[in-house]
Amino acid sequence: MKRKRCSAALSETVEGQLSSERQKLALKRVLRSQSDRTVPFAVALQHLKQIYRGTFEAAVEAELEIEHQECMRRLEELDVDRLEAEGVALINLEMEHIEVKGNDHIYDFFKTQGGKLATLPDHNFSKGNLVFVTPAAETPALLVGDAKQLPPTISSQKAKRAGLGVSLSERLQNLHLSPLVLNVQYRMHPAIAAFSSQAFYKNALQSGVSSSDRPPLSGFKWPNRKRPVAFVNISSPELAAGARGVSKSNPAEARILTMMTRQLMAANESLLSGAGIGIITPYAGQVREIKYQLSICGYQPIAAALLNGLLEVKTVDGFQGREKEIILFSAVRCNPQQHVGFLNDARRLNVALTRAKRGLIVLGSRQTLKASPIRKRWLKWVDTQKLAVAANHYGSQAQR
Repeated sequence: MKRKRCSAALSETVEGQLSSERQKLALKRVLRSQSDRTVPFAVALQHLKQIYRGTFEAAVEAELEIEHQECMRRLEELDVDRLEAEGVALINLEMEHIEVKGNDHIYDFFKTQGGKLATLPDHNFSKGNLVFVTPAAETPALLVGDAKQLPPTISSQKAKRAGLGVSLSERLQNLHLSPLVLNVQYRMHPAIAAFSSQAFYKNALQSGVSSSDRPPLSGFKWPNRKRPVAFVNISSPELAAGARGVSKSNPAEARILTMMTRQLMAANESLLSGAGIGIITPYAGQVREIKYQLSICGYQPIAAALLNGLLEVKTVDGFQGREKEIILFSAVRCNPQQHVGFLNDARRLNVALTRAKRGLIVLGSRQTLKASPIRKRWLKWVDTQKLAVAANHYGSQAQR
């Protein structure tokens, strides 16, 4: 509710000056992205100026800046634990409704449509088996997906404990239903696919493209140009949730990543629009930090790519199923306790490592990441292949 009020306050500041309905809608779209904290204020203001083919008066810009700061302040004050608790309560209430009242209605509907219900045993689910519905008794169900990639998104810990974090595909495989595996990939340079094939697919994943089909990009000093994968060790500490928002971030990683992005765009005409570069990170707070660093770097092609939406910065979860010529991944976590949070999820790592066609660069703290068994295994693979890079040549200023 607070986000909506922030957006409304910003809209009212300048909406009176706008003449067309299209401009009003464009303004609301940009301001809505502001209230979600996905676009820095300077970028949103520049975007608005492009839409209106002119400039706002200084007084209007000042009012917008004040409203923006107030919006950010309100978001900083959100009681995340309380909201999370309320969200869990709502989700649990929905679950109760489905469990108590929903199954009979679902059964009656599908029975009249000639459908059938199949139950899957699940001893963790306190109120009975999960239900799988097929459209008709004689019609088989075809499930397409990869159980080695992201699991269902579960907001409620109660729902997770009840077993809803296990996908239907996984349940069927746990019941010894062997899937048909499509084991030839046509996206990645074979070296990029190598670790995932080894760690997640028992070396069964083959490449339908050769290294010559996916030549490495210029603008980055690859440790081995025959293997366009690199790990850049950065030991700058993360910022805890609340320091710059409601999610973790790492400004040093964001600054170095911005330098890399600039160098890649400058060295490759095919990347100049930004469309071939994907920047991903596990945390929404780091998405905001990276966008901010990119917006203030002073490189016009980056500013244009951000405004046009061609240079994408997203969470790992938001990038599943996507691909880019080159992927830059910011791991964020760097702390003395070696806490890695949900970076320990092997499936999330699998998604992050398999989005790139011609190059993959991972930025992170070796000391912290090795606390995760799957990431320790990846770091060992990196060392074996001699793909580690020091961050020193990006300068001490960037790592502060």
